[in-house]
Amino acid sequence: MQLSDYRIGCVGTALKLYDQLGEEIYCEALRHIVEAWEGKPDSFRAAVLRGVMYFVQLYHGQYSEERLVRALSGVHPMELYRVSRDNPAKLPGWRRYVYPIYTTYNGKCRKDALPMKF
Repeated sequence: MQLSDYRIGCVGTALKLYDQLGEEIYCEALRHIVEAWEGKPDSFRAAVLRGVMYFVQLYHGQYSEERLVRALSGVHPMELYRVSRDNPAKLPGWRRYVYPIYTTYNGKCRKDALPMKF
């Protein structure tokens, strides 16, 4: 463990998300992030926080927590950051952050794939 592990660098974004989404969604999303990437600093970037938290809010009760953690742990958080920055689907606002989480979760599997709600 390094000194920077488990530290959120984008405190302003984290506070906004907490105020917007509430404690339940916020804590659930943070738990998934910590389980997937073991508290590495890149996993606490604003784009990753937004993506995971909005994903959890949109699909609350519909997604498999185990599948989400497994899918996220297979991708480096910087890759999710890059995809949200490049915005290949040309989605506006917060949707650009959910897209890489959504595609990572669904992967290439059609079985049990979540429908696109955004």
